[in-house]
Amino acid sequence: MQEIADIERTRKGAIAIPVDEVAELLKRVRADHRLQELDQVAVIEFLAATGCRLGEALGVSWDAIDFSERKVTFRTNVVRAHGQGILLQHRMKTEAGARTISVPSSLIAMLELLRATFKIHNEHDLVFPTFRGNIRDPRNTSRDWRDARNRLGYPTVTTHSVRKTVATALDIAGLSARDIAEYLGQANPSITPDVYRSRTAGGTRAADALGKVLDRDFNVRG
Repeated sequence: MQEIADIERTRKGAIAIPVDEVAELLKRVRADHRLQELDQVAVIEFLAATGCRLGEALGVSWDAIDFSERKVTFRTNVVRAHGQGILLQHRMKTEAGARTISVPSSLIAMLELLRATFKIHNEHDLVFPTFRGNIRDPRNTSRDWRDARNRLGYPTVTTHSVRKTVATALDIAGLSARDIAEYLGQANPSITPDVYRSRTAGGTRAADALGKVLDRDFNVRG
């Protein structure tokens, strides 16, 4: 469909991971000592469970997570601004980017564990700050992942590849192109801003579909 084609056309260099290889990729991510040292394992898990953009993930604060309802709200974005450095932008790239999504129960379990052991105080109460409590730089995070993916045996997989893979998984699960676009915060001219603001994007079907791909692996640590 046209909306899915639009997603596939963005960042043409990104290659989606076959859905049945996601569990193996995440297993290797968790076992990688360098990613553990960089505190990036949870970031990659979050991307794989939500399909969000890297800047969106790095901008998520703890109060944007509804643990009881299994929902995450995206309302901020981390950007690098010329002459200003790394900023937390309180607006999204598009109207569609500001959204609330249901997420797999396995991701909520991972976030609960992270919260229970969280010791980094930071001004913005971010879920994924640097070790010093600063806003994490998307460029540095992408660079570290670029180094890691060669070690892991996935040299062509970018963070945007993960986003494409989530779109593929939702498509396989039978979600409509509209639901997939909403879940990913993809601009869709056929959907009015009021619709974007009035519902949980993609509903629970998207979370359930991703859960089938991810739950088994999230629950087997190491």
